[in-house]
Amino acid sequence: MLAYRILAALVVFVGATLKIGFVWGLADLFMAIMTLINIPVIIILGRQVLDDYQRQSKDGKNPVFKAQDIGLNTSELDNWK
Repeated sequence: MLAYRILAALVVFVGATLKIGFVWGLADLFMAIMTLINIPVIIILGRQVLDDYQRQSKDGKNPVFKAQDIGLNTSELDNWK
């Protein structure tokens, strides 16, 4: 945690000394990288969730998401147990 705090303080200090255009460009770049990582994951999990939703609907149930129903290990998850 100490290393994270030192890194965060360093990033804030360096960011405060850079030109605003460069900082916004860097922020846009990192946002694009996060998007490129998340979109494939959303597509993969979205298919599984949609299949589970449709199966529950066909069975006449009120669809409720449960992580274990799509094969996620709930002992490793903070949410969706």
